[in-house]
Amino acid sequence: MAGLATGFWKDRNELEQKRSVLAEYAPRMQEEERAVYKKNWHEAVRRALSSA
Repeated sequence: MAGLATGFWKDRNELEQKRSVLAEYAPRMQEEERAVYKKNWHEAVRRALSSA
């Protein structure tokens, strides 16, 4: 989007023509496992903030 603001691309159509997808990623982790990691991450952040 910055390229549009600076005039690098003349309009959205030009930008969309240049765009290409090199790879797509999809999550493979089960929701339950992800929830455990997220809970542990939140706990680590809480501890880090409380010790600062």
